[in-house]
Amino acid sequence: CKGAGDVIRAAQECQDCMDLKITCPDCCLTTGPAPKSGVFESTRCAIGGDPAFMGATCKTADDAAYKFDEGSCPDWSFYYTNLQWAIFGSCRSTLTSATATQKIGCPSLTAVSKDDPPDPDLPDAPRSKHNEPSIKGCDDYLHNFPGHDYFDHGSTPTATAAYQAFVTACKVDANNREMCANSINCCKQNVTCGIASTTSKPSNYDTNCSDSACNKRVEGWEKPDKTVTTWDGKIKECHALSTQDCVNLKIRAANYLSVCDDCFQPIYAGDNDFYYKFVAKSKESVVILWKLYAVSASAASPTTYFYSKIRVEDATGHTITQSPVHQKGFAGSFNIFSALSVPGDSLKQGEVYYVRPYYFVAKDPTVLPYPPGLQMRVEGAELMAVKVRQ
Repeated sequence: CKGAGDVIRAAQECQDCMDLKITCPDCCLTTGPAPKSGVFESTRCAIGGDPAFMGATCKTADDAAYKFDEGSCPDWSFYYTNLQWAIFGSCRSTLTSATATQKIGCPSLTAVSKDDPPDPDLPDAPRSKHNEPSIKGCDDYLHNFPGHDYFDHGSTPTATAAYQAFVTACKVDANNREMCANSINCCKQNVTCGIASTTSKPSNYDTNCSDSACNKRVEGWEKPDKTVTTWDGKIKECHALSTQDCVNLKIRAANYLSVCDDCFQPIYAGDNDFYYKFVAKSKESVVILWKLYAVSASAASPTTYFYSKIRVEDATGHTITQSPVHQKGFAGSFNIFSALSVPGDSLKQGEVYYVRPYYFVAKDPTVLPYPPGLQMRVEGAELMAVKVRQ
């Protein structure tokens, strides 16, 4: 049943890709950074995104220029009130380190002299301290300072070399973060991915481009070049798949299940063989009513399905007819109530026939024989027959 499992899996993976493309269409993605530079391998308006907007300080998420944690001050929230729109409302594409403002949140190199005379018991105690930043709340930067002497001692306090380097690094980091945020904002205003923006509202980039969906698509599909083999044998990546590809795969999967008798196993086998037995009579057709109650006895598995059907078999086990296949996910309890009509001309008068329920689960090739703990507990089944004289 490998062929059936492969097609079923391809149909599900195709649908997973199309689901991601709903909230992360192609317009949300762009060519990834060097050296690979594959298409659709980076979220467009994010660090490392569209090179048309991302400057030298916004190329990669682990850029060496960023020396402090994201939560460290200065953060634009200290200076602006609305990061989503007002922060860079004019979309200043010419923003440089000279015009950046977040660096004012860094510690100062100017010292404030103490009025108290030196303590004779502590002759080396510093006589000065740094000025507080003009934006409060930047303690994280000071806590990250590796030294403990901010200024040299003397009548005219001078910042130590270590402290000067620390403050410089703080300003470089602040400038880079601000210019990167501006680049991202400008990108979102220009790459509308749908309805164009106006001066009174931002673009709908954030509405159409979900960060989580784009991350899943980039990391799970585009970067690793994950592919799906379509119904006509073509190998396609996510950005090349279409809705029709998925529809055709689902049709092919259904066709596989309808003819792949060897894939299915009796729901109750061996000593617990469960069946309905009847004898065909002249000019009599039969309608089989069947019910199935089941509950998943394992964690939900969104990519694995429980397939079931009934067969009408003769005394030798040969299938006379069978019901359509029902598909249920391993996500909770379910019940099936269906009917199968058996025409009288398909039965031989006086012959004995058996009706049995069957199931099939497509194996996951990454975990044998099934995903860990995958179990479906069938709590009950019913088979009934309605005989109709012609």
